Amino acid sequence: MIPESLLKFNCAHGLIVPRYLDERDYPWLRLLIEEYLRFIDAPKIELIRHLKKPLPFVSPLTKRRLAIQALNGLFKAEIKSKIQPRKIREALFEAAASSGDSREIITARVAQDFGMSEQELEASLFCDLPNERRLQKPKIELNPNLLVLRANTLLIQSFLSRAISVDIQLEGNARIVVRQAKLRGLICELSQPTGPGNVTLSVSGPYALFRHTLLYGQALGQLLPQLAWCNRFQLRARCLVDERESHLEVSSGDPVCPSKAPKQFDSQLEAKFARSFLKTMKGWDLIREPEPVKADETLIFPDFLLREKDNPANAWFVEIVGFWMPEYLQKKIAQLKKTNLKNFIICVNSSLNCSETDFPKNANIVQFKNWIDPESIRAIIECNTNAS
Repeated sequence: MIPESLLKFNCAHGLIVPRYLDERDYPWLRLLIEEYLRFIDAPKIELIRHLKKPLPFVSPLTKRRLAIQALNGLFKAEIKSKIQPRKIREALFEAAASSGDSREIITARVAQDFGMSEQELEASLFCDLPNERRLQKPKIELNPNLLVLRANTLLIQSFLSRAISVDIQLEGNARIVVRQAKLRGLICELSQPTGPGNVTLSVSGPYALFRHTLLYGQALGQLLPQLAWCNRFQLRARCLVDERESHLEVSSGDPVCPSKAPKQFDSQLEAKFARSFLKTMKGWDLIREPEPVKADETLIFPDFLLREKDNPANAWFVEIVGFWMPEYLQKKIAQLKKTNLKNFIICVNSSLNCSETDFPKNANIVQFKNWIDPESIRAIIECNTNAS
């Protein structure tokens, strides 16, 4: 996270408007990247000293500091030594304690024992200290556009580290975000949906806790890159900045750097169904892992939401029951029996030996073997539409 002095923003009617980096910063960002690349394989301390001196280009001070913070997260520093520095220091101290020889003689003898030159030994002596480690080139290709996204994401995350509360509306891939929130130990609550649409994930911010913890703030900030993979999201946070409570809003389309791409489908069966459905029913949208559905006191995440483009109210959940373990199947059936199945289609692998009596009465069941025919889905939707 960055210090509060770098949180440059405008505030209108209590709403935080971050001063993002953008295309206008590309020229000097490209030059800043080149400055970093000059110090590949050099001790990190050399780069730190270099950045404290005037650079050969003009750039806004606060934005440059933010970009440097982002670059420091991309350029890792590693220990480069044939022998562990700790072992070299131990050998030198032991040799000095047991011999009255000069430093030069002791250094030459220890270097010979390790099969190193005296210069290599001197360079390796303290190369495990953080600022003495060697700078490594990032594995990803650096460019100003990527750096803009990284810096802006860092800026938003720093606001979130000062949050009292955060509400996130999600559509599509909501389960991924909810799972990450729970894995990171965030105090969160999922709202009860009333029908097809958004689900709200409410998260307590670090400034709502008895003790403001840096780790909790970091965990909350790490949720931000996950949001970029949702079909749509809108984040609203109450933050304490400059000892004043203000509101931050971030939504789809804002300059957030996405995390590593999550797995789009859990199985080849789901991927094949998605492709064939979109090809067959072009007037419909298919949303992967939509909002959860209330099942008694539990929430279940259907696999898909099918929504008619010209009539968004005409929406159907699809759950694929293809797992063979009896315990899983029994639990899934029990959950589905507690849902409102009016707009719910259950696709059941015929090899599971299930009958329609295993499922709730009047449930919309599609039997399949190797693949799910979109026409069978269409038939159920049209049948129910005509009946209504």
